[in-house]
Amino acid sequence: MGLIKMPPEVSTYIQSEITALTPDKFKSWPAYDFKHNHNALVLHYDADYLWAITPDGTILCRDLLAFDDLKVETNATQIREVLEHGAKNHPILQVLLLPFSSITLSTDS
Repeated sequence: MGLIKMPPEVSTYIQSEITALTPDKFKSWPAYDFKHNHNALVLHYDADYLWAITPDGTILCRDLLAFDDLKVETNATQIREVLEHGAKNHPILQVLLLPFSSITLSTDS
């Protein structure tokens, strides 16, 4: 199970998007790899990293400079950024983004 609590409809949507990817829609080898080897949908990338989400809510991160470096993303700030970018192409992901006002911050000093 991933770090993100996935509503069933979001999980179903992600799986349907992964299933719908056909070879003509792959823009890169990592996108192909994420679909076929990790059952994950690419959400965001930059010059060094590529992130994808699995239907169970796991965010995977591939270091593009270290060919075989694939890890589970655990940095909350990075996960939020990935989801924000992913929601631009997949608006259903917006339900995974909590408004800042609803986040409880620790005030322990």
